[in-house]
Amino acid sequence: MNTRALSQVLLAGVATLLVAAVPGSVLAQTCFGQAVTTGCSVNGVIGDCIGTEGEDHIKGTDTADVIMGLGSRDRINGLAGDDVICGGDGNDKLKGSRGHDLIDAGAGDDYVNGGRGNDTVLAGAGEDRLGGTYGADVLAGEEDDDRLRGGGDADLLDGGPGEDRLNGGRDNDICVGGEELRRCEILTTTTSTTSTTTTTVTTSTTLPQPPPSPVDAGDAHTCAILSDETVVCWGSNSHGQSTPPAGAFEQVSAAEQHTCGLRPDDTIECWGDNFAGQTTVPAGSFWQASAADRYSCGLRADNTAVCWGWSDYGQTSPPAETFTQIDAGRHHACGIKIDSTVACWGWDEYDQSTPPAGSFTQVTAEYLHSCGIGPFGAVQCWGADTQGQVSPPSGTFAQVSAGYLHTCGVRTNGEVACWGWNAYG
Repeated sequence: MNTRALSQVLLAGVATLLVAAVPGSVLAQTCFGQAVTTGCSVNGVIGDCIGTEGEDHIKGTDTADVIMGLGSRDRINGLAGDDVICGGDGNDKLKGSRGHDLIDAGAGDDYVNGGRGNDTVLAGAGEDRLGGTYGADVLAGEEDDDRLRGGGDADLLDGGPGEDRLNGGRDNDICVGGEELRRCEILTTTTSTTSTTTTTVTTSTTLPQPPPSPVDAGDAHTCAILSDETVVCWGSNSHGQSTPPAGAFEQVSAAEQHTCGLRPDDTIECWGDNFAGQTTVPAGSFWQASAADRYSCGLRADNTAVCWGWSDYGQTSPPAETFTQIDAGRHHACGIKIDSTVACWGWDEYDQSTPPAGSFTQVTAEYLHSCGIGPFGAVQCWGADTQGQVSPPSGTFAQVSAGYLHTCGVRTNGEVACWGWNAYG
């Protein structure tokens, strides 16, 4: 069986299991044949889990929901439970969060994050971006040029027709189709025939992709997300930066004297020093949080960046662009735009906010320099090279992190390499 046939079998099997697990009779408005449930928050009002023909914001409950977005541009968050979500015809932003979810993005250019759990995500027509996060996920593109990223476990990614970009994530994943493949196990079958026997050999090639990290270190404290999704911090607690609030978090970012985290409901919460308003988070939904020296940044659900706090060099004034990832440094910040190029803002005395041209998959910013990983795993840095911090070694990397005057990266074979200032080893 070839990989595309395998993907269709797995997609059908997982979809059947998930649909069977969700109760409800078939009504006119159904998602995967299941009637919409009740109890959701639709534009702030508790009711049936179905949107209007307009732009809706729908949040599910802590149990298994069946949610339908209908028309226009909807934002749907299933929260906890094994949810079934249908996006509708607009350019939707869908998030499964915790639970084993079944998500159909529908028509339109959609942004889908399956969240934690073993999820099945179907793209539908349009130029879609699908992410699995944690769990063994099945992601399937459709027509048009899609971008699929698996996440933290063994995933199956099927790009479908179109020039797709597939990122497997942290484990060895199976990818089918796609013009650009990273961290994927590409199964190649060759058959040789002699007069008496036919031999079939299947080989695989694995390409790198940076993994997400549940640990983040600040100037004098470190925080981590535990298996129960709560945050624990240790080190300096001079301003309460190591005393996280209770509850679940999906991301954590530690800075000098404050820390920020992303909640499962897409809100950001910060704690610690608030001298410049760096822990006073603006309202709204977010995909990412990044804390820095007396300021913080977040990536909103519409992929625009917003920053708050101290702004002596303009570091809280991001450009009016759409981003897939951002990172806040000491006095400047950088982000990867939708077209995979990098934009930086803030202090630029040493060209640390003047990125080179080209595509990147990850970017990191700190004091006098910034670094990024190119599409084939090579690290490129820019800014001051006072201690060799912008002179990375050769090779392919899965992750890179810029420090004060040094840089470290995780190679695709799991080894760690660091370069720059080494006065303290």
